[in-house]
Amino acid sequence: MPENASPSHTEPGVAVGLASPPDSPPLAEGSSPRDPTADAGVLAWWSVDKWVAAIFLSAAVASVWQIGLGRTDRGFFVTAFASLLLFCAAWVDAACRRIPNRLTYPGILLALLFNLLVPWLLAAFDLRVALLWLGAVSPLDAAAGFAVCAVIGIGSFVAGGLGGGDAKVLAMTGALLGLSQSMPVLFNAILFAAVIGVANLMLGGALVSSLQRIAYSTLKAVWPSFGRAAPPRFRRSEAPFAVSILLGFLLAQVYAPMDLVVHWVRSFAQ
Repeated sequence: MPENASPSHTEPGVAVGLASPPDSPPLAEGSSPRDPTADAGVLAWWSVDKWVAAIFLSAAVASVWQIGLGRTDRGFFVTAFASLLLFCAAWVDAACRRIPNRLTYPGILLALLFNLLVPWLLAAFDLRVALLWLGAVSPLDAAAGFAVCAVIGIGSFVAGGLGGGDAKVLAMTGALLGLSQSMPVLFNAILFAAVIGVANLMLGGALVSSLQRIAYSTLKAVWPSFGRAAPPRFRRSEAPFAVSILLGFLLAQVYAPMDLVVHWVRSFAQ
């Protein structure tokens, strides 16, 4: 596996119904693509100009949310930025069973920058409107979220439950959302992973196979230079966990099942 990208799962898989491109030989079970053009495509996708575009796009979306919702008590830039990064991570994971380091490492760095340094600078210059618009979590919450999610991710990686890419996306989520918001997201992600896993097994692997085929086709359509090699295929017992993280994040914006479970536990304990 190239050093610039991390596998999102620990074992290469075999998905049903994912055809290799005509100019690419089919992959044997347990193999992974070695086409240098594929790796070049991954790296080019996350070049500096793409990061600048991602920041500007997140700023535009955050401003639209701020005006459209008429909220004067909080901002949405960090939330919009997290939405974009988690969507991209889920898309690549579903398509290629790998999550490039050039997405996760800069994502973690920018998350800590937006939650730790930028709020301090805005407060130092008394830019209260900009500080509110940023919508950052507290520095302690961001640091704790990053640390806890990194420990959970590394522990799961060592135990064989997650791949290296998944662990880094989880740490990035903690750095972006802080401990208070990332724990409900993780709880939701585990629920979604269980549902997707059971449904995929019941369908003989067809669910994840279809998801990978659609994700890879759309990725190639948007970025034709992404590479010619067929992606590593998921086993029937596997699913892209970054997709579950994205779904867990989206659900957490409107509902928190974890709060209901905590309420049930407290009621039972009393």
